[in-house]
Amino acid sequence: KNAVLTSDCLYIGIEPSRKQLEIHAKKANKDGLKNALFVVGTAEDLPKELTDKVDSTHVILPWGTLLKYVTQPDEDVLYKIAASLKTGGSLKIILGYSMEFEPSEVERLNLESISGEYIEKMLAPRYQSLGLKMRKMDILNKKALNNFETTWCKKLSFGKKRPMFYLEFLKI
Repeated sequence: KNAVLTSDCLYIGIEPSRKQLEIHAKKANKDGLKNALFVVGTAEDLPKELTDKVDSTHVILPWGTLLKYVTQPDEDVLYKIAASLKTGGSLKIILGYSMEFEPSEVERLNLESISGEYIEKMLAPRYQSLGLKMRKMDILNKKALNNFETTWCKKLSFGKKRPMFYLEFLKI
């Protein structure tokens, strides 16, 4: 949707699941989009060619290792994400997980409970050390998830209530 609305901007979707990317690439091809690129990959493997080239990176409801990397910041991975951003570029993250609803994933990844206090006291300083200053933290309700164009956001907007946060960091 964003690629359709902003044709002068290149959108790059990075996803480890080839099957998921194929679904979106087919839709983009059907819509004749020339400004959407889909890459099978992970945040750990961002190419150096992206250094200082990206205006905005969005991490929407990460799962698996990416969730661990953003909630218990892995400095190598976050450094690569931060390095890809231009000065003044933004990193926008939507987080939402719960020990109550995803106990096996929370336990497997040894995740801390997500809260505003955890974000302010633990995450923000770690991001700041990598040149990413927290600009905004909002608590999201289920209805707010409809503003984000992902299948998972739409599914969770009808699901059980869980802690949900929108974070925005700026590269300084």
